[in-house]
Amino acid sequence: MDLFRRYLSTTTEVPEDAGADVIETLVDRLQTSSRVEDRRDSMRAIKALSKRYRLEVGTQAMPSCIEALSRDSEDSDTISYALDALCNMMNDERTDVDPRELVNIPADLGKQFTEIFIKEPENVQIVLSFLSSYDMHVRRQTIHLLILMLQNNRKAVQDLLLSSPMAVSKFMATLSDPMEVIRNDGLLLLLYFTKNHTTIQKIVAFENVFERILSIVETETVGEGGVVIEDCFRLLHQILAGNQQNQMLFKDGRFAQRLAKIFENIPLELEESCAWSAQKLVNVSWLLKIFRALVSPNNKSQHVRSCQVEMQACGLLNSLWKVIMAGGVPADLLTEALYTLGEAVRGCPNNQEAVVAMVAPSEPPQPAITVLLITMVNERQQLAVRMAVLYCFQCLLSGNSDIQARVVSTLLPKRTEPCVTSAGQLLCGGLFSQDSVTAWFSAIAMLHSIYQNQQLKESLLHVQMAPASGGDAPVSLMQQCFRLICQTNRVQAKVGLLQFLCTWMSHCPAAVHAFLSLRSGNNHAHQQQQDSSTKNNSVGTGAGLSHLIADVLSGEGEEIDIVSSLSAMLIGICVCYNNSAVEGYDGKSLISIIDKRIGVDDLVKRVGQIFRSDEFIRVIKHPELEASKPTDLVFDFEFTRLFKEVEFEVSTRFRRASSQSEEAGADANAQHEMLLAYQRALAERDAALQNLQLRVIELERQLACAHHDNGGGQRGAEHAADSDLRGALAQTSERLQTAEKRIAELEGALKTVTQEKETLKSEHEDLLLLLSDQDTQITSLVAQLEKVSTQPQKAPNEHQQTSPSTHPQLQPEQTVPTPLPPPPPLATSCVAPQYPVGGYTPLPNQTNPFERQLENEQIPSSQAALSPPQHQQQQPVFYPSASSDEHIRLAFG
Repeated sequence: MDLFRRYLSTTTEVPEDAGADVIETLVDRLQTSSRVEDRRDSMRAIKALSKRYRLEVGTQAMPSCIEALSRDSEDSDTISYALDALCNMMNDERTDVDPRELVNIPADLGKQFTEIFIKEPENVQIVLSFLSSYDMHVRRQTIHLLILMLQNNRKAVQDLLLSSPMAVSKFMATLSDPMEVIRNDGLLLLLYFTKNHTTIQKIVAFENVFERILSIVETETVGEGGVVIEDCFRLLHQILAGNQQNQMLFKDGRFAQRLAKIFENIPLELEESCAWSAQKLVNVSWLLKIFRALVSPNNKSQHVRSCQVEMQACGLLNSLWKVIMAGGVPADLLTEALYTLGEAVRGCPNNQEAVVAMVAPSEPPQPAITVLLITMVNERQQLAVRMAVLYCFQCLLSGNSDIQARVVSTLLPKRTEPCVTSAGQLLCGGLFSQDSVTAWFSAIAMLHSIYQNQQLKESLLHVQMAPASGGDAPVSLMQQCFRLICQTNRVQAKVGLLQFLCTWMSHCPAAVHAFLSLRSGNNHAHQQQQDSSTKNNSVGTGAGLSHLIADVLSGEGEEIDIVSSLSAMLIGICVCYNNSAVEGYDGKSLISIIDKRIGVDDLVKRVGQIFRSDEFIRVIKHPELEASKPTDLVFDFEFTRLFKEVEFEVSTRFRRASSQSEEAGADANAQHEMLLAYQRALAERDAALQNLQLRVIELERQLACAHHDNGGGQRGAEHAADSDLRGALAQTSERLQTAEKRIAELEGALKTVTQEKETLKSEHEDLLLLLSDQDTQITSLVAQLEKVSTQPQKAPNEHQQTSPSTHPQLQPEQTVPTPLPPPPPLATSCVAPQYPVGGYTPLPNQTNPFERQLENEQIPSSQAALSPPQHQQQQPVFYPSASSDEHIRLAFG
């Protein structure tokens, strides 16, 4: 006993080399002592050594600590020491221990001890039982231990706690504990317990967690609640984010109105004092994130619309606008308020009109859109605020053609210009700014002003820009954009302009016509605008296309690759949406130009490079912009959606043109070879005819000479020879006529063969489409066959209980219909009948494995009732192939 007293009295001064021996002695005493006081003293000593000697205590004393929790459950001190010792073992983030003392300690030692502890589910149940203890220290240590286990192995501990019937109720009871310390720790426990687990979140929501959390918030207040309010808002956001059922429960319980009422005091507090504490800013930011979780674009549109209407009714939009218009608002709070306002009005015309009708408290009063654009084009404004303003502007215009038309109308020329700054002036001024970031923001804002609006795209062609000098004629917006993309030193601005031009020209042939009609000289801008509808004024046109081709060919480096890819996309848009109004630049001519200077395959490959860029992959995930520095601003989310749609059309058009050109080249080569063969045959026949004619002339000459030499006595013989020569001449003439007739027949046959080839080509394409439909039907029928084959058969009792009139039973000999005969051969009009459907040869003599399976099984009554009558049209029959892959072919009876 003196030895034990010495160790107990100097536990903090034990030498390092004697620590393991002391722990072993204490564990032995804890296991063998019969008096509660001795076990309590041993547990106190083990707890004191558990911080410095985590490894030794965990490996030697953990089973004893677990045993003490069960054996001495009535002794609150022993339980408290045991729970505290377990917390020290599993805590990997202790900062009150000298790092030099943590020698040879693994970084994940706490996780290893947690896995050992939860291997026995009874251990977790024992710990849960202490949440009902009357001792405050025991309850708090229990909560801390559960939090540590959830931090170290969340998934496994969540499953164990979920299997406990009273775990959630005990956790919820901590929120109503009269001790604030227990209540605050209970909030942290629920935060870790509900993290990334939808089922637990739903259970907690049905335990009236919203009411309890809002009661705490209303009691503490947002400004004075401190970190407790932050934990409440974080827990609410975690339960609501991405959980549609909890969001509907939150909305139906009218908890959104209570939060909106709490937020009404924020503008008043900003007017009183802008010097907020950091904790208060965090609390308000989390409150705004809760509102954003209810109207997130990832939620169902119907649910988002109902929440947006609720926010408008409870006055949240007015409170958000007051916060945005308040002076001296911190940048973080202003950014979150702008994002919240944008998502609260996205796709909701009533909310959009309500915000657009708001005015800023200035002299003279300015509309909301103008105020937002002024902030966006301000170069001295913080980048996060400018991105939030652009997102809010995009949400105001999303799906609302009326507001888009109002913005574009400020760009069109008017007789009387108001003195106040308009949205169009701000957008044009920012678009032509020397600051690349401002130009990018303005280009993206212009993109959203005409997004998916054909009429406004055509209206934008009438926008005229004032010249730099008073003597020059005004230039069009298209011409001015062409001038800006020619400036190679403004890469970021060029990327924004190319996105704007791609959006403008897609699905708008008039804009493509205007772009292809651009001239390289500035003095032709006004004449080009007047003569844009004529085809004969094409001299000097195509400057924009030439510049785009040069950009595609000069693609080097990461940033220039993006520019070249966007230029390639713009060239593809000019091909796809070309109305052939510019002479020499119709679709076929452009494809020919591209094939000569770039190559069709290279252009399609260059367009597809955007999908692999990191900037495109980062932006396509979220609608809101994410950038830590200005150079990270490359693509817009809505443009990425448009790009995927247009890229498919461009690639399809170029691939079709490439295949057509290859087929046309092959046909031309075949026809050329056939023509050469006919020409060679004609040349041979002409040479033979000339030889025969020369022979006739020579014979006539010889005949004349012989007639002159022999005189009149030989006239009879000469007459006979003359008759022979004339017969030979007649035969030669007949052969010549036959040859000419044969040539005509061959030429006719050539035309017939060419026509038949075109007909067969058309029928071949139709058959390919038919084969594609048959493959789709085969896939569907195979899926249905697998589904039917995998359905479990009903028990015999269920068959007996089924009415015969409703579910007729099949007789044993009628369980499987006889296989259908092999399909008849295809008609002679089909092209290449020797090729089977899908490339597999049917085996008519091979039995269907599915039919063999059904021979020994009785068809259930439910399936028999659904079997079609025999007089109906025969269903497709599947013939398995002889290959090991078990391919099947569809044949029609």
